[in-house]
Amino acid sequence: MASTASVSSTASTLNPDDGNCRNCTCPSPNSSSVPADDNSCLLLALLPFTSRGSEIPRGHGFSHLAAFLMAVDHFNARDPSVVPQLSRPEYASCDPLLAAVSSVDNQGKAAVAAMLAHKPLCGVVGPYYDKAIAAAGVLAGAMNTPVLSYHAASQDLGKNHVLPLTAKVIADEYARAEVLLDYIVEKRGRDYVTLLYWHALTSVHDVLESVVSRYNRTLNFNYTVVDNAVNDDDKSKPSSMEDNFEIALQRIKGSGHKTILVALSRTRQWDTLFDVADRLNMTHPANNYVWMAHDNADLDGLVETKRSLVRARLLHGMGTVRVLDGFQYREADPFLEGWRALGNNSSFVARLNNINPIDAAEDPLAYVFAEDDYFNTTDPAPYSGYVYDATIALGMGRCRAKKGYVPPDKCEPNPKISKGPPEFPCTGQDSVFYNKLVGVNFTGATGFVKLHDNRQYTRDAATMAYGVYNLRHDGGA
Repeated sequence: MASTASVSSTASTLNPDDGNCRNCTCPSPNSSSVPADDNSCLLLALLPFTSRGSEIPRGHGFSHLAAFLMAVDHFNARDPSVVPQLSRPEYASCDPLLAAVSSVDNQGKAAVAAMLAHKPLCGVVGPYYDKAIAAAGVLAGAMNTPVLSYHAASQDLGKNHVLPLTAKVIADEYARAEVLLDYIVEKRGRDYVTLLYWHALTSVHDVLESVVSRYNRTLNFNYTVVDNAVNDDDKSKPSSMEDNFEIALQRIKGSGHKTILVALSRTRQWDTLFDVADRLNMTHPANNYVWMAHDNADLDGLVETKRSLVRARLLHGMGTVRVLDGFQYREADPFLEGWRALGNNSSFVARLNNINPIDAAEDPLAYVFAEDDYFNTTDPAPYSGYVYDATIALGMGRCRAKKGYVPPDKCEPNPKISKGPPEFPCTGQDSVFYNKLVGVNFTGATGFVKLHDNRQYTRDAATMAYGVYNLRHDGGA
C-alpha cells in the first residue's frame, strides 16, 4: 500500500500583504498552509481547473492536483512503490517537498500571478497550456526557479536560450506530430491527408506543416482552415458556423483526399462538423473516408451519451493517437495501485480538498469536492501520471542539488554534440538545481523518464507510450 505520510500542517500567521512573508507560505486557499524554510522545497502546480469555455473536461484539473499531492507524499516518505529509485541511498536524506497549487487558464497572466503570489518558490510543475508558457518561462528565469511541464509541449520549453530553466517531462510537440504521421502513413497506408482545423488552432497547423516539410516518406498533405469570418456586406463570405464547415468540407471533398485529421476546440464545433459531413455524404463507410481526431480533442465529450445517428456514423471507426499514462495500458500499474490505496485515507482526501484553489461559490461549474471514496470510484484523468513524474523529478533534482555542485567547467559536453547522453549536461545556466534536475532519470508512472533527448531538455519521445483509439459513440444507433 502506498504511504501517505503528510507534511506539516502548521499554518503561518503572517499577513501576505505586510511585506514580511518572505520565508513562509502564507495562508491561502491556493496553498497547503505549510511553512517553507531553507530545509524545504515549495513546489507550485499550475493546473487546468475547468470552467466555462475550457478545452478540457471538468475534473481533470482536480485529478492532476490529486496526483501532485500523492507524489509529494511519496517523495517525502521515500516510498518506492511507483518510483523504485526513491529507495537509493542518495535520496535517503533530502529536503521535504511542500505543495501549493493554483488554477491557471490558457493565458500567461494567470501563471505569472500564481508564481508571484507563492514566492519564494523552489520549482513549478506545469503549466498545462502552451499559451501560458512564454510568460511563466521568462519569469522562471528571473526568479531562478525551474519549471517542469507535464503537458504543454511547446518546442521553446527546454531551450535555455529561449526560456531559461525550463524542461518538460512530455515529448516535444514536433516529435509527437511525427508519431501521428507515422501511424497514418505506415499503419493505415494513407498518403493523401488533409488537416481540418479551427482558425484559432494555428499552432497545430504550424507544427504539422514543419514536420511534413522534413518528413522522409511520401506524403501529400493539405491544410483546410475553418474560419468564422462574418461580413454582412459581402454575402460571399460565411455567415454561420455551418456555412464555414460546409465551405471547408467541400474544399476537402473536391481535393479527393480521403483521410481527414480534425483539430477543433469546442464540442459545438464537433456537432456542426457531424451534421455537415453527414449531409455531404462523407460519413458512410462505403465512401472510404478515414477520420482522425487530433490529440487536443476531448474524447469523453466526443463519445458522451447523446442520441445522434449523425454523430454515431462519423465517430464509428474514427481514430486518434494519444499519449498514454501507464495506468491506461498496464494491467498491474503501480501508480493506479497507489491511487486506489488512497481510497481508505480520509486525511489525505481532506488535505486534497483543502488545497483546491477553486471557490465553490465563485465558480460552481469548476468546483470539485472529493468524497472519502474518491480514489475508489474515480479513475485518474489523462496526464495524471505525468504530473506525478514531474513532481518526483523536481524532488530528485533538488535532492542532488543540495548534496553537491558540479562546476560549469567540469560538466559534460553539450548534449547536442555529445556522443552519448551525459549524466549532468552543460545547460549554460548557473542554477545548480536546474543542472541537477535535467540529469535525473528514473522509472516512473509513465515509464522511463529522462529529461534530455540529446537535443534539448525535453522528454525523449522514444521513452513514452502511445495508443491508438478506435472511437465508438455510446448513444447513437
